Amino acid sequence: MTHNLKPAFDLVDIQNRISELKRQMHPLLSSPVRNDRIMLNHETGGFYLRSDVEKNGMDNASALGRIDLKTEYGVFKTAAKQVQSQKIERALSLIPR
Repeated sequence: MTHNLKPAFDLVDIQNRISELKRQMHPLLSSPVRNDRIMLNHETGGFYLRSDVEKNGMDNASALGRIDLKTEYGVFKTAAKQVQSQKIERALSLIPR
């Protein structure tokens, strides 16, 4: 009977993971580099501020967090897009009208 099967991840789990990733990506919002981005290392699953990698190299940059590349890539992309949008909104709010 398939009616008793539970999905591997439910919506609440996914929303909680997105929230956690956004917390880990929060340093992007305060980065003084205008066009900074979140950069994912596709070998390790670690993610970084691009400005940190450019300044210090991948080996010396501080990882903001880590994902499981097989199961969390889509969730990571969603969180990164939301944080990047927040950064853009904040920058636009500082422009005098």
